Amino acid sequence: MLKHLAIFAMFLAVAQAPTPIMGQTANRPSSDSQKQDRGANNRKNPSETTTTVSPQKIGSGTSATESDKTPNGYQNTAVNITNSAPMPESWPFHERISWGANLALVLSSICGIGIGMWTLILLKRQTKATEDTANTALKQASHIVTSERAWMIANVEKLHAPKTTMDQNIWFSIRCLNKGKTPAFLLEIGNHGLIRHRSEKLPAIQLPYEEANIERWEGNGLPLQPGADIVRSNFSVIGRGTEKIHSGEEFLWIYGYIKYRDAFGENRETWYCFLWDNNCSISIEEDRPSCYMQRGPASYNRAN
Repeated sequence: MLKHLAIFAMFLAVAQAPTPIMGQTANRPSSDSQKQDRGANNRKNPSETTTTVSPQKIGSGTSATESDKTPNGYQNTAVNITNSAPMPESWPFHERISWGANLALVLSSICGIGIGMWTLILLKRQTKATEDTANTALKQASHIVTSERAWMIANVEKLHAPKTTMDQNIWFSIRCLNKGKTPAFLLEIGNHGLIRHRSEKLPAIQLPYEEANIERWEGNGLPLQPGADIVRSNFSVIGRGTEKIHSGEEFLWIYGYIKYRDAFGENRETWYCFLWDNNCSISIEEDRPSCYMQRGPASYNRAN
């Protein structure tokens, strides 16, 4: 019984030690020679530190065997304790501050880049929206100008060409009409007549206009209110007889231009070209407006 109490006391002492230890209970020596051998072994291993637990005295009257006792009547227990692993070195405070500062700098840089990219995206969207708004406003303004501006057109009137085989001048008049909603200011009118065989085409570039067939207005021009018109007469073309025109063998072309300025200060031009239809009437002198068909190349019929 006392033997068990001694062993319990030994374990209790080891458990209450301030540092963790690894112990091993050696066999109890039976002689002094065994003690000496154990001391020699301890001297050979200086890296190991041997701590001897205080001997516990076994009282007289115990039933322990002689092999468990020392000559002094004490029980010896030897425990080998090895040094624990070294503790890791702590992180210096100034390194912590430096690491935190670098982390804050990286995060702020990332945030700055993100904000910059987002700002560029917003600016691009705003620029696109502003451009779209400007284009819409420009289209609306252009539409207003187009719908409210002056539009000058021309009609051929009073064509005089009696049927004959003799050469003679063919006289005609041009009516200039403002079909727009604002005044027009006439600057220049030019007209020209041309007789061609029906198989011939009009020249790609218009022939020069004679001064007698051009009329100009100085200054701001001649004003024409919306719906107003002006007739310019006594334009002529030299014919080699009108019989072929009446028969349809030759075509009579009348073309010209109107230059004017609208109420918005823009200079405008209207170019026109008409072909007399020989099947329109029995006589060319009947002078019906429907007898003049707008024909010719695109360069002869344009407006801005």
